[in-house]
Amino acid sequence: MHNKIEELRGLAGCYLKGQILNDSQLAIKRHMAGCEECYRLFCLEYLLQKTFLEKSLLPEESLEEAPLAQKTAHSAILRIQRWKGRLELTILEPFQNDPKWSFIPAPNFAMARGTEHVSHYQSAVSEESSIQRRGHIVIVQLDKSHYPIEQLAVHVRDGRTEETYPFLYDEDTELYEVTLDTENYSKSAQIEVVRLQ
Repeated sequence: MHNKIEELRGLAGCYLKGQILNDSQLAIKRHMAGCEECYRLFCLEYLLQKTFLEKSLLPEESLEEAPLAQKTAHSAILRIQRWKGRLELTILEPFQNDPKWSFIPAPNFAMARGTEHVSHYQSAVSEESSIQRRGHIVIVQLDKSHYPIEQLAVHVRDGRTEETYPFLYDEDTELYEVTLDTENYSKSAQIEVVRLQ
């Protein structure tokens, strides 16, 4: 059973206002961990409310009443390509000379498996920030002290389908992350870290 859009809208508003989640909202969060459709709708709702708030199109007290997002303008920073057992990262213009977007193979993975099989990259400016693959799961984790989290998201284009996922705070790692289950993605699916406009 899926969550109601009003519940997802309210949860998105709480995240944007930095409020502590109540028991029912925590239950929604747990449900989303195993429900791709509800998580997708939550991400869209969050991005729309965030965009409206930043552009002063929506007063903060109205956050929970914002309509569902459809598309959010963005520019690509980093492209993530998935191959057999490994990831390949491509930094796009004009970010190629920005040190914080330089990700290198994590030492333990590179030494143990060889760079041709790297599935874990570490930021050159933040040891905590990484992009990694665990089976068909792709995880992007960023440290807010080095990255402008409020301006970033992960955008996925697979055929005619496009989805944008905001970075959410993980209390266990104390990082902001996006976790993607790519099992059903096509080989041509495009995953990008983007800057929202």
